Amino acid sequence: MSCFLYSFPLGLCIRIWDNLLAYGTRFLFNVSLAILYLLKDQLLELEFSDINDFFNALKDDEHLENRLLPPYEDIIE
Repeated sequence: MSCFLYSFPLGLCIRIWDNLLAYGTRFLFNVSLAILYLLKDQLLELEFSDINDFFNALKDDEHLENRLLPPYEDIIE
């Protein structure tokens, strides 16, 4: 579960952990599959040895959170 903390921006991690606490470990599995699905085109272009570096670099991607999840303002309304 800590892989999200080291691979994604803090705002995205907080959203994942909130839902994990609310919905349990099944949500964690669903999030993992959803992230892999959303990034599948980029992952398929990489060599197997480069996939770990790809996930490590995601933390510095300022636009990743917006691509993976809608803004929380849209969810709350």
